[in-house]
Amino acid sequence: MSQSDNKKNLFHNHLLSGWSKIFGKNVEQSSEKTEVANTKKKPFPQNHFFSVEELSFLSINQKQHTLLERWALEMSLWAKERCNDTDKHNSKFFPAVQWQDGLLSTWINSKPCAEDLDQQADRLYQLQLAGYELSEAYIRMIDARSCRTLVGSLFIDNRKDNETSHNQNRYMRVKEVIDKAGEPLSLCVSFYDKISHHPSSEDYITYKKLKTLIDTKNFTVLSNEALHKWNEEATVRDDIEKKYLSLIGMVKRANHLQGMFPVNNSIYVNLGGKTYYPKAWSLYDNKIRIDFNLDTQQVQAYIIENDESYLFVDVLNYIEKTLNERTVTNDLASMVRTFGNAINENGEYVLLSVEKSLCSIDGKEINRVAVNTSNEVVASNTESNIVTPLTSSDKDTLLRSIVEYCDSLINEYKRVQSKSTDKIVKELLQAKLNIIYEGLSVYCKTTEKQPLDTLWQSVIKRFGIVPSPSSEAYSVHKESFKNPTDKPAVKVERPITVPLEASSPLITEQEKSNTDSSNSSMSSSKEAETSSKEESIFIPQGYIQVQPTPTGRWHTEEMQRREAYRIYGMLLSKKLKRQLDNGDNPWVSKLMMLPRDTEGKVYIGTNAIMLALWMEEKGFEVPFFITESELLDKGYGISEEAESLYILKEAGTERVYNISQTTFPINQRRAYESLKLNMVALERKKTSGYQFLDANDFSKIELKYDGTPGLSLYDHASKVIHIASKDKYENGDDYYRDLAVAMIESTRDIDFDTLCFDSYLFENLVSHLGSGIISQSCRFDATNPEYSKIWRERLENNPNYTKRILEQSETSSSQILQLSLS
Repeated sequence: MSQSDNKKNLFHNHLLSGWSKIFGKNVEQSSEKTEVANTKKKPFPQNHFFSVEELSFLSINQKQHTLLERWALEMSLWAKERCNDTDKHNSKFFPAVQWQDGLLSTWINSKPCAEDLDQQADRLYQLQLAGYELSEAYIRMIDARSCRTLVGSLFIDNRKDNETSHNQNRYMRVKEVIDKAGEPLSLCVSFYDKISHHPSSEDYITYKKLKTLIDTKNFTVLSNEALHKWNEEATVRDDIEKKYLSLIGMVKRANHLQGMFPVNNSIYVNLGGKTYYPKAWSLYDNKIRIDFNLDTQQVQAYIIENDESYLFVDVLNYIEKTLNERTVTNDLASMVRTFGNAINENGEYVLLSVEKSLCSIDGKEINRVAVNTSNEVVASNTESNIVTPLTSSDKDTLLRSIVEYCDSLINEYKRVQSKSTDKIVKELLQAKLNIIYEGLSVYCKTTEKQPLDTLWQSVIKRFGIVPSPSSEAYSVHKESFKNPTDKPAVKVERPITVPLEASSPLITEQEKSNTDSSNSSMSSSKEAETSSKEESIFIPQGYIQVQPTPTGRWHTEEMQRREAYRIYGMLLSKKLKRQLDNGDNPWVSKLMMLPRDTEGKVYIGTNAIMLALWMEEKGFEVPFFITESELLDKGYGISEEAESLYILKEAGTERVYNISQTTFPINQRRAYESLKLNMVALERKKTSGYQFLDANDFSKIELKYDGTPGLSLYDHASKVIHIASKDKYENGDDYYRDLAVAMIESTRDIDFDTLCFDSYLFENLVSHLGSGIISQSCRFDATNPEYSKIWRERLENNPNYTKRILEQSETSSSQILQLSLS
């Protein structure tokens, strides 16, 4: 048995190094015997019981042993060493050994002990080499033993048809042995297209085929040292790839989609044996793109793929550090704005701890933290009035201290509120808690509304803070009840963390009325007026009376305007997706009638194109829209499934409904049908109005017809538009689309060649959307030949981005249209 222990890698070495190298000289000396045995095999050793007397005899006469006798004596001596002291020191005692059906077994202290499967296979293999005849079952046991020695081994796949991208090697690791009766002996193997612990695929391969691939050098095994290095490198690469994907998520969550590298060239990368110094990074199609210095001729930019992220460790570490610093700064600013007080009308807030300092930084006590609109954090002490500079580590310390302080504030507010009998104090505290709830809503990770306690527990858990008992809380901070103009003290409304329409760009009025019924408060006179009006107005089944948009702290004009731009962003994103699926889909079809109010006045600019996109999405036939206030005044009902859209006004916003969603088509059926026919006839009489765009007496920009269809350019330096002549376009609409895009660019007065990637995308969308607004008024189809996934991501997630895009597009397009409209 001890000999078998020394041959653990017997078959592994055999399979990888050749049959002649297993036993060294012993095998070479027996090679002649093996050749003879090829013609005449020795019979397999018969079953035999080696008694104590026989083993004692064999121990005296060792020179004449057969292979089986030598094994029996070795096993008996091995067992004797493990017997009790009496038997161990008895020179005439030898534990009996049994050879039964190819398996050796013995007894230790009267307990049977047999060799395991691998040891048995080792014995059988030696018999095979010695020229004994083995049954198919025994040969399969030997082959299975060979397979088991390969488990965990890693091979380089040298087959040419398995080359991977980036000229990387392909690897194969033996995972497990599949030894099922009646089926060929097989192995489950994992393939790796790169150095990684995550396999790219798994497969099954027969032992016979694997042996052939190894013998023909199609598979080359890695040595123990090489395997150790491979595993270490795979761990490093897997960690970096995981970090890369996490970094993409950080970039999106922080909405920080680009940045710059240090100007001192401290960050560099090696590509193709050459060193490059990146100057900027950006998010491009869910990947990190890096731009290099302009004096680098070989490569201007590079998009980092996930499987090669290990080549850019310094780049990724720097971006992560930048984002972490930005995240901590944003959290600091959020906490100060939520728990602090406004100190002026410029958006500056301050958080002050009167009883004790928040923390100590470089030996300086901090009890006052202020932030401005740019999220710049200023920490100081009210007594010394000295500002303390903050490092990244200092900001982490300060943030934890502020969260701990805020935890004590919440507990104290609730304690005082529950014990106070003063109505004014209770309302003040509730108003403060409502403001805190609204500010903390940015940390809510669920779509469902959470109580303040649940939300705050998730916040302190995020920052690793242990909640402080309310009994140990700080005393109520008197500063918290100042500035009553910003925080009403009498009327307390239920906080709403997410706008009513946040779950869907366009909600039904039924949903809005059901939800807002508990929020909106009306005076008794208005309720009476509405009640009497409902009694006198007939509302057919399936229709409801429109409810006014709620007003108050949670429905300010600013909030509603922001919600309008959020919905606009969703409409624009869906339009871009339809244009991507169908390249012939224009911004607004020239056959679509222009949106109008109930007096027939045409909407223009942002309202016009947004209503048009909404008409297209909902399939409205008549371009007449009625405002919420008109519905209330005229007493029209709306369908229970009716949806509304915001329009922008000089002061705030207002909801509008398509007239087909109201009771007008029912109560005034003939007028409605006549209106539809008259509108269609009126639109058919109109002709396209885009001819003025390239008229000599209109365009103030010189046109040079030296471009190519689909690509018009505005030369900022010479103030010239380069465009293909009209006869080179298959479709005249495409010519005026390109011309409108270039004319929009001319109004921007921006040199596109100097723009960074992010600014270029912004200006490009402004140009194309501006051409769509022009096409709506001038009645030509302006398609969108360009597309960027970043456009859709930002339109869907950033209302401020949508606002800027629409405002700039409307301003530029109005400059082009004002001459024609005059």
